[in-house]
Amino acid sequence: MKTILKDEYLKSENRVTGYGFDTGIINRTGSSKLYNAGYNVKEGELVGRFEGVRTFIDFIESGTVFGNREPNYMRDSSREDTRGSDWVRYKTYDEAVNKMLTEPQVFRSYTEADIKLKDYEAPTGNAIDYEITGDFIDVGRVLEGIPEAFGSMKNGNVTNKFASIVVAGMSHCGIEQETINERSSKVMRLVDMLEANNVRCRVTVVFSNDNWHCEIVTKQYQDKLDIDDIAVATSADFFRRLQFSFAEHSQTKSSNYGRAGALQQKTYIDDDCDINILVGNGYKYGWQEHFETFEKLLLDNGITYGDTADLNNGYLVYNGSQI
Repeated sequence: MKTILKDEYLKSENRVTGYGFDTGIINRTGSSKLYNAGYNVKEGELVGRFEGVRTFIDFIESGTVFGNREPNYMRDSSREDTRGSDWVRYKTYDEAVNKMLTEPQVFRSYTEADIKLKDYEAPTGNAIDYEITGDFIDVGRVLEGIPEAFGSMKNGNVTNKFASIVVAGMSHCGIEQETINERSSKVMRLVDMLEANNVRCRVTVVFSNDNWHCEIVTKQYQDKLDIDDIAVATSADFFRRLQFSFAEHSQTKSSNYGRAGALQQKTYIDDDCDINILVGNGYKYGWQEHFETFEKLLLDNGITYGDTADLNNGYLVYNGSQI
C-alpha cells in the first residue's frame, strides 16, 4: 500500500493489521513522519492506513482494535453536538455513521464538468478481433459452435493516463461545514472529469496533525469510480465524527484534537504517474477559483507525464509555477 506515512513508523509491537488496513502506536520519537510534509512524530501517536471508507468505518465501529483502551473525549468530541449546524451536518455521531453506511449519496453534491481534455480519444476501438480469449463473449458465436467466441476492441486508444490525487482532509476548527463540503464538491468534480477523460485516478485522503495521522485510499487506479466514497471521506462529518473518533484513541492527544496544519507543497505519493495533484486544506480567499483555473489549464494543455498541480492554502502551483 503506497502511502505518505513512512513505513518505519508502523514497525512496532503495537501494530495491528488486517484486510485493507495497517495501524499502530508509534513507539519512538523521530523526525518528519511524512515523506514530503511536516510534523514530527511522537511516542504514543496513533497512525493508520486504510483501503476504503468502509474498511475505516468498520475498524472504528469494531471497538476492539485499539486494545480496549477507553477513548479520550475532549470538548467538541466525536460524540458531541456543541457547535450546531455550522460544525457538522448531522446532529449525532450515530446518525452521521448511519448515513455514511446506508445513504452515502446524501454527501454527493457536485456539478459534472463537460470537458474534453486536449488529445482526448475514446478508449474503445472501432473494430473487433475474435480469439479464444478476450474482453467479452459473443453469445451468437458460442451458439454457432465457433471456438473464437471472445471479442476485443481494436484500432482505438487503449492507453489510459494516471493521476495520483492527495486530498488534505483536516481543517481548522473555525471553518464551517458548508465550506468544507463545498471543497468536497470541487474534488468530486475534478475526479469525475478526469475519469471521464480516461485518466485513471487514485485518490488518497490524508488526515494529519500533531496528534494523529491517518490515510484512506478511497479509489485505486484500477477501481471503478464510486464518487460516494470520495464524497464521504472529504465531508465535514467524516472528519469531525469518524476521524475524531480515531484520534480519541491516540496516546498523544491531551487537551484538544491538535492543529490542522497544511500539507506542504509537493506532498505526493506516486513518482511514476502522469500527474500528481495535491488538494490542500487552505481556505484563503480565492481557493474556489483555483479549481476553475486548473480545469482550464487541463483543457488547454492536456496531461503530460510528470505534470504536477498544488491547490493549497490559497494558491495554485502548476508544474512548478504559481498561477
